[in-house]
Amino acid sequence: MDLTYGRHAVEAMLSHDVSGEMALFFQENRKDERTLQILEQAEHHQIPIHPVSRTVLDEMTDGMRHQGFVLRCANPEPIWQPDHLPHLVDSAAEPALLLVLDGVQDPHNLGACLRSADGAGAHAVVSPRNRAVGLTPAVRKVASGAAKSVPFIQIVNLVRTLDELRAREVKVVGLASEADKSLYDIDLTGPIALVLGGEEKGLRRLTRENCDHLVRLPMLGATESLNVSVAAGICLYEIRRQRGMPHKDTVLHPDLEDIVPENPEDTVPEDTIREDLVSGNHPPKDDDLENATLEDVVSEHEDLEDIVPEHNDQDNTQEDVIPEDIVPEDIISEDIVPEDIVPEGIVNEDTDSER
Repeated sequence: MDLTYGRHAVEAMLSHDVSGEMALFFQENRKDERTLQILEQAEHHQIPIHPVSRTVLDEMTDGMRHQGFVLRCANPEPIWQPDHLPHLVDSAAEPALLLVLDGVQDPHNLGACLRSADGAGAHAVVSPRNRAVGLTPAVRKVASGAAKSVPFIQIVNLVRTLDELRAREVKVVGLASEADKSLYDIDLTGPIALVLGGEEKGLRRLTRENCDHLVRLPMLGATESLNVSVAAGICLYEIRRQRGMPHKDTVLHPDLEDIVPENPEDTVPEDTIREDLVSGNHPPKDDDLENATLEDVVSEHEDLEDIVPEHNDQDNTQEDVIPEDIVPEDIISEDIVPEDIVPEGIVNEDTDSER
């Protein structure tokens, strides 16, 4: 079960088509008009309603600010898979607009990015599965319903995904403070994948090298950069300004069942939709592992040369080679990556980040 909390986030969840098992918990003895409206929404969808004390709500949310409302959901939003991304691009009613986040780890930043993506009409938000935040309750609260309305797709290898998008004639535009061109100097009217880094260092080297264009936001004051969610909003709305604003009723986000191809071999098997996917912790699927390189397995968020030392043909010492036990023989057949496959020291290192 996943939790959505906060008045706006719960209202947004209840305003969409409700599916799956749900239960609404609200702070007892509240009878204000806003509370009554939310309760009426829940009753309309035949969702069980439980008045509880504030202490209970605090315990459910680990002390996070819930504003008196917690919605428990068995399936809070569609579970989008990497193989849905090409279909999203191909089926878009206008040139595709994708927001790609290279290692955003702060839940509030991801939630704000989802909200900006929804407001600007982006067709999807794409993020690596490893070393990046997933759809947590805090993300859903900040997103205020955008986590349900905007497809959020977590992929295994970002560079490979950018290559696949480029093959579909999607222009990959990365935001980097040292870029020569301004965001306002290039044509953004065609299919665009806008790539932003995480919270600290910007785009990783491999990501940067796989962008068609690097652009910057002009900074006229004392600060050198903007928060990633603020930068995302500015860039997305500049893209929208160049394209022109569609009517609000235009369907930008098709339902998941409209995206999944009819061919049964191309659909997502039911057994891949596991509890760990719903919770936001996404181990790679089997088909991802079959095509995974050492770079994928060890860490999608590290440059390979930073992890694997150069091999010296003249001095084939034990330190120069990758120990065999790093990549177990049975990794291809396992459903999830064993915990010991990623050394703790690598997992805990700071990622490259921000804009």
